[in-house]
This record gives sequence, structure tokens and C-alpha cells, in this order.
Amino acid sequence: MHTTSMISLSSAVLMSTLISTATAHPPSLLHPFRPLTEYDADLVAKVDEQWSHPDLVTRHLTRGHRGHKHYHRHNTDLIEINQLTTSKNKRENVKVPVISNVKLLGGSSNNPAQYYFPNQVNAALPAIAVNLLVDSIEDAVSTGSGAWNGSGNIEITTDNVNQLEAFPWPISMSRDTGKGGYLNGSKIFLFSDTENFFNTTSSQEGEWVGFVSNTAAVDWGYGPSNGYPLTLRDRPGAFANEKGTMRNFVPFTTGESYYNNAMNSLGFRYAIWPSSSLIPLTSTTAAIYAPIVFTNSNNGAFNYAGATLIGISVPNYQDNRSGPIATRLNNKIFPDSALEWGCIGGIRSWGSQGIGGNDGWVYIMGTDTYGLMLARTEVGNIADASSYEYYLGQSGTWTSDMPAPGGHQTWVNGSFSNADVFYSPMHQTFIMVWQDDWIDNKFLWSYLQTDTPLIPKYDGSDFVENITEYSWSPTQTLYQAPAPAAGYAYSGGVHMGYFENNDLVNGGSQSLITWTAETGKDASSVYGGYTLMSAIVSWE
Repeated sequence: MHTTSMISLSSAVLMSTLISTATAHPPSLLHPFRPLTEYDADLVAKVDEQWSHPDLVTRHLTRGHRGHKHYHRHNTDLIEINQLTTSKNKRENVKVPVISNVKLLGGSSNNPAQYYFPNQVNAALPAIAVNLLVDSIEDAVSTGSGAWNGSGNIEITTDNVNQLEAFPWPISMSRDTGKGGYLNGSKIFLFSDTENFFNTTSSQEGEWVGFVSNTAAVDWGYGPSNGYPLTLRDRPGAFANEKGTMRNFVPFTTGESYYNNAMNSLGFRYAIWPSSSLIPLTSTTAAIYAPIVFTNSNNGAFNYAGATLIGISVPNYQDNRSGPIATRLNNKIFPDSALEWGCIGGIRSWGSQGIGGNDGWVYIMGTDTYGLMLARTEVGNIADASSYEYYLGQSGTWTSDMPAPGGHQTWVNGSFSNADVFYSPMHQTFIMVWQDDWIDNKFLWSYLQTDTPLIPKYDGSDFVENITEYSWSPTQTLYQAPAPAAGYAYSGGVHMGYFENNDLVNGGSQSLITWTAETGKDASSVYGGYTLMSAIVSWE
């Protein structure tokens, strides 16, 4: 039987160092706009004559699309509705967002650290029950144990920095997807499946070393700030030996690690694939909800096995030399039977302490058959699955009962393979950027249409709740990305905060968008099989 893992004692201790419990929030019952569904016929008669009717576009798609991977769920032939609405508000004194330019920068390059930690001693993996070593999802593999010290990046401290040794040869990697965000002075990029190689040169393909399910790198050289593509650096704590064998950024539990060691040769493994932007918790910590994926290489299946909640911090040692460190706050916060809550992303609603404070709410999104679903909790309770409340799109109310998949309770209708929602101080409204399931290399965007400017007061009210109380503008094309050498542009998003004071989320006028593209090169080459493309969006 599948059950949701509740927060462990160690997670509770960690959470207390990240954030404190916020005040109770009474859900609002006011909801002047309800997302339209094909089952909401009664609403059409009630729509003000100044509103335009929705343009409903139906088509088939595959459930659970993330980038170029498909981890399948209960239904595969589904109807998608793309909703285009216009607001009846006059929007006096509101600055409508306009994109003035998009500048393509190109593909990223890797410049990994030249050092690693030798002689790492990992704890022995305790065996898990034989009945868990099966070719199907078992919750206890993830929930029945804590993190294994043989995975997760090693933090550099004054006690171990002198143990670092230099690699005797160049190393390289090829990694899939790539999203992240700005945190505590670091511009972080998270990746899913990653192959790594050693002795790689411009004239020689590298020798294969290993394969891990997720890695993390930081921006190196601030290329986009100077009009150049990204250069990415993996920190020394990411490497396990002189050949550059990589450690998973998100630590596996001992159960997951034992299962993978025992079953990988038979074609089965558990993976953790971060695929959304960071959600800030405080000024120095963030969270991400990542899908646990059960893979079967015998038939090429990728099955959603639930969501894990990950806490991320950046130690301050020597100008953030350690790079980001990840901790499992809840090994499996949502089960595989539920929507992929949080895995597509979320948004922070700051409380009375203001930006960077430790009160307020966290909103997360999930993808339903007909569009985006919405849930929230107080920031101090994010690791407690029972604390979440869910938005019911048909009534505009909140409930503590998790809606079933396909229940027609979408917050925003449409097709979404990824999405970022953020507040723009420049425009005093919210903006959404996403890609749909059409695999057409296109970024889309919309903004929240309000009658007056939205200005956060930080008075204890839930500012982000505004995204449920107004309509979104008609969908517009933000950028048509160039076709890659193979496949299509996927795992796109906004790297919020990249341009620091000049970033749109901080009151500036620029955004960095990124997406993954195949290079058409061998994974063992210096180019790798994938690259993280980027472009600068200028707003006015």
C-alpha cells in the first residue's frame, strides 16, 4: 500500500533551522474569476458582456510530460484546454508588461572544479527487505530510511578543505534538463540524469566513468551578465574520486541506494529528477519538490513514484566555495497516486517580515488533465503533507481535501510542460512564463490583469492569493527558440534573480530564460550530449 511519508525527526530539526511556523491564514472566499472548463457551462451565461469568450482548443497529449521524458500515469489520452481570457477591468494606472527584446546567448559549457575529496568513507548500506526488491513502486524503499552519506554533495569546511586533491586529468559530463534559481549569492542550476567522463579533450572523447540521477552546478564567470552563454562549474564536493565519479546532488535514502545497487543490473532503479525552479524559503534557504521516478530500462518506461521535498542552502565558506547543499526534508511528501504536486514549481508569498523573512506561505502547482492546479501551506509547515490546502477552481475556495486527478478543479486551464509564476515590481502584477506540450520550441507568457496595481504590504496578508482572484491576459509568444541539432527545446524556464538588482523579479527590467537542447554530439565529447541554452528577455 502506498502511503505518504510524514516528516522525520531529523527533518523537523532541520526545518526549525530554516524557517519558523507562520501565523494561521484564513482562506478567502472571494473569487471574482473562475477558470473556465468545458464542464462549466453555467458560467458562460454569467460572463459580463465586456469579456471575450474563451478559445477552447482540444487535443490529445501524454500525461506527465517533463522535458523529453514521459513518466506515465493512469490516463494517456487526455483532452487539453487552452484558455484565453480578457479582463473586464479598466486597469487604471496599471503598467502593462511589454517585451522589448530577446537576445539569444547560445549553449552552455562546463568548467568543473579541478579538485575532489579523496579517500571518502561511506557508511555500509543496510539491506532492505527482499519483498521490496521488485519491479514495481514500493513506498518503503524511499520512506523507510534516512539519507545515505554516500550520496549528496560534500560541504567544504575549514576542517576538510586541506584534504582536497587535484584531478590528474580533465573530466567532463553530459547532463539532461536544467533549472534553478538565485540563492544567497549563488546562481544555481540543477540537472537530472548525468553521465561523467575522464581524460576528455577537444581531440579525444572521454572514458565513461558513471551515471547519477541528478547534479548541481553554479554559474561561473557571469557570462549572461556580459552578453555571453553560461559557463557552469560543479564544486569539489560533487566528486567522489580521481576519475570524477559524481555524487548525486540530492541524497538518496539508504533504501533507494540499496535498491539501485541490487536492481540496476536488471534494468530497474529509482531516480530523482529536479525539474522546476527554486522556491525561496528565507534569504538563505530554498526548497524544490522533485519527482521520484521509477525507471525500467527493459521497456523504456519512466513511472512517477511520488514527490520528494528538498531543502537547499549555500554555505558561506570562502565566498560560497562549497556550492549548494541539498537535504531531504520529506522523503516522499506526496504519493504516486496523487498529482505531481510541486514538481512543476511554485511561488513564495512573503509574510509580515517581508522578503527573506521566515513567515508567510508557499504556493505549489501541479499539472492536471486540464491545466494547472494550485495548493499552499504556511512556510513553517511545508514538510507536513497534512498541512496543505488545495484550490478548487470551480468554486474559488480552498479545501484541506486533496482533489483527485482529473477532477476539473484547475486554477488555470491549458497545456503546461513547465511553468514559472513570479511578481514583477516593475509592472506591479504577476507574470507567468511556460512551455506547453506542443514541442514546438516556443516559450509562452501571460500576466495577471488587475484593475489597480498590486503592491505587497507585508502586513501578514497573503499577497500571492491575488493570482486566484483575477484573470490572466491572453496567451502571447515570449520567444521562439531555435531548433536544436536534434529533438526540441524543453525544460524551459526563468532563472529568477539571475541579474540581481536588474532582474525583473527584483524591480529591474531583464530576465534570463533557459532551456535544454541536444547538441547532436557524443555524450563523451567536450560538448556533451546536451547543452543549457539561454537568452536575455528585456521588459518595459
